[in-house]
Amino acid sequence: MALLFTIITSGIYGIYWFYKLGQKIDTAVGDGGNRSVLYLILGLLGLGIVSYALAQSELNKLV
Repeated sequence: MALLFTIITSGIYGIYWFYKLGQKIDTAVGDGGNRSVLYLILGLLGLGIVSYALAQSELNKLV
């Protein structure tokens, strides 16, 4: 769904999705970090794949 909404909104939803992903990771980790801004900046700079890798790394640490 995120991919479809990103295509429909010409990429705007993808940037929003990176921000929400960071918030969800922050909630799951619970260390008081602010990853949402980092993921948002990386998404704006066109480095979305880095955001995905960082999120996957944090999820792997949780498991």
